[in-house]
Amino acid sequence: MVDRINELADFEEPIHPSYRPPYLHLIPLAEIIQMALGHSSVQTKGVKTAWETLVEHFGNEVEALIYAEPETLKIVDEKIVAAILAFRKDDVIIHPGGGGHYGWLELPEHLKADKAEHAGKASAEKKRTPKTTKKEKEKPRTQVSFSDLEQETGEQKLENESENTGQARIKKSKEPEEKSEESEEKNAGQKSLFDF
Repeated sequence: MVDRINELADFEEPIHPSYRPPYLHLIPLAEIIQMALGHSSVQTKGVKTAWETLVEHFGNEVEALIYAEPETLKIVDEKIVAAILAFRKDDVIIHPGGGGHYGWLELPEHLKADKAEHAGKASAEKKRTPKTTKKEKEKPRTQVSFSDLEQETGEQKLENESENTGQARIKKSKEPEEKSEESEEKNAGQKSLFDF
């Protein structure tokens, strides 16, 4: 859009009429409070409470952002006051959006230090690694196919048979031949995902 404006411009540098008041580039008060407190959204309770306190006291956002004396701003957290003063001094870093991405705002480094320490402590408390058992640590994490599972189940069956007492072997020998034919038909079924 800036390129198109430059194409249509009549002057190299903009010339404004003398009666035009200066432009005020404002950042929403809620976003300044959000950055100062280190919250993830302007919809959090802390941001809403601070915003309502300032707007009720000063009447509107512009009054709080531009015209209020720094001493009168101290009705809210010191971090918020420092962020508002940084905005007034043009110390807030504006990252423009474009190409499908939204722009975003950033506080200067000297104001971010407290926030980074606080965020680091909070995230360290929240991060908990899942506990793993000894069996899980010993297991190799490899991909298993259906044929591997069939081999494992066959090996388990052999182990179970060898562990059984002699009585189980006697019962197997007494089984009719019909059951053995049925089991052969079951084993002749699908051996992998691609056998239909």
